[in-house]
Amino acid sequence: MSADDVLEFWFQQCLPWQWFRRRDSFDALVRERFGEAVERALAET
Repeated sequence: MSADDVLEFWFQQCLPWQWFRRRDSFDALVRERFGEAVERALAET
């Protein structure tokens, strides 16, 4: 996974309203797509 993958998801696949409203389905999608990468990054700190 690269920074470009994250940016492409955030700015091309998502709508701006999704960034600021809590929605369980969107949160689950973000966790599914990026949760493993976040966990790896946290383990490295």
